[in-house]
Amino acid sequence: RRVHGIKNFGMDLNVQKDKTLLQPMGTTRIDEMINKIDRPEVSEMSKKGKTLMVTVGTTRFDEMINEIDRPEVYEMFKKYGYTKIFIQYGRGNPPKNFSRVEGLNVEIYDLKTTFSKDLNESDLIISHCGGGTIMEAVKAKRNMIAVVNDTLMDNHQMEMYEKMTAEHYIYGVKSPKELKTELELLVRKVQEVGVKPYPEPKKDLISQIIQELF
Repeated sequence: RRVHGIKNFGMDLNVQKDKTLLQPMGTTRIDEMINKIDRPEVSEMSKKGKTLMVTVGTTRFDEMINEIDRPEVYEMFKKYGYTKIFIQYGRGNPPKNFSRVEGLNVEIYDLKTTFSKDLNESDLIISHCGGGTIMEAVKAKRNMIAVVNDTLMDNHQMEMYEKMTAEHYIYGVKSPKELKTELELLVRKVQEVGVKPYPEPKKDLISQIIQELF
């Protein structure tokens, strides 16, 4: 177990003069000292109240929603500091297990005119690998985990996935089945590393000249 904040479990003879400290410390005493140490833990991040968005766009993607709609997944989101969750389930079946988890503010809907507002308020977006949603998210500088719908024919989502993950603009999985083993790893990676900012579009020459003149 890694311990922060302790330089030496033993004694410093120049500082410690209590002869009782000369006695060897047992495992129990060391564990007591470790438990008293103030060190950052994942659970402390929940105080920040981060927002998460789950979206399938205007499509039906129950396979993705079902993998996320599990009590243990919601508890994992809480562990990483997410207290508010938007779930946009499109034309599929609405999620139902979020009500079994305390401490989460969850809003579900099929379609909504304020979709872009919710996206911009979110710290992390878990989305189907649709080009429109991905581009909106990366241009808004949002962290994203994209899920490829591997049941589609002529799957252009895989091409989008390969290109965007190779450039580190998003994280993702090639199938909703992979969420069971990969989702927490990706959520942690988003938190610890983040994504590469999507480059701003280059201004054309006329716009650049106008800016320089005025």
